[in-house]
Amino acid sequence: MRTEHGYDLYSHNTMRLHCVADTVLFPESAGELVESVRQQSGPYFILAGGSNVILPAKLHKTVILLSEMKDDISISGNMVECSASVRIQKLIRTMQSSNLGGMEYLFSVPCTVGGAVYMNAGRAEVFHQSIADFVVSVECFDPATGDIVTLDKADCEYTHRHSVFCGNGMIILKVVLKMDSVPAEQIESAIRDRISLVTNTQDGSKPSAGSVFKRCDSDVMNRLKGIRIGGACWSPKTPNWISNDRNAKNWQVLMLVKLAQAAHKLCRKSCTREVLLVK
Repeated sequence: MRTEHGYDLYSHNTMRLHCVADTVLFPESAGELVESVRQQSGPYFILAGGSNVILPAKLHKTVILLSEMKDDISISGNMVECSASVRIQKLIRTMQSSNLGGMEYLFSVPCTVGGAVYMNAGRAEVFHQSIADFVVSVECFDPATGDIVTLDKADCEYTHRHSVFCGNGMIILKVVLKMDSVPAEQIESAIRDRISLVTNTQDGSKPSAGSVFKRCDSDVMNRLKGIRIGGACWSPKTPNWISNDRNAKNWQVLMLVKLAQAAHKLCRKSCTREVLLVK
């Protein structure tokens, strides 16, 4: 397992913020991941796809980076077993070759399967569609007990953009999914439709962490479009997205988040943050 010191995580977060971590570990397997966590005597942070996070300029804790983990996908009938480090796009394409699908709306999300299961990634809340629809079980490591346990879907406590894994410290290792039988050409059409939709509605011109809030007021967010602090700005195209327009600093992104929260409070509206602010 590779170890780096004073390592810049710039290329490992979709917001493209410079973040120099004191120590970074690169496990290559689930076994090495579990062992690296067991060896930690102080605080640590696990970083997978790097979306949905805002990193600080410096991180004085061990980072366990999953970018070098080996992918593992196995398919039997309509049951799919997948390691958490697999990119969601690779999973969708692999399932397509076996005429299995249903989650093509996630093709545009820059995340790993573990990240999608952790955050219950899906479409907007009104659609009531998410990866939880397909989850059968999740194998995870519990640092509190030192055990590897398997949770059934009901144990995952899925709600909109939330699961039991948010904040409980468990580390997702493997996921079992039960997929729909879908012709490969239909899956391809759904993927193309998704790409077309995000091209028209989402701002892919600049780095971003994705949706900042999982619930917010659309009128408030529309009024914030184009407002910037330094190199960070609320996307003029996509409400609820902060773009790294000009080599943004961490504090500039955080200030925009606080500005949106203050605007909601002023307008007597509510908002619930989705993006993780790493400290």
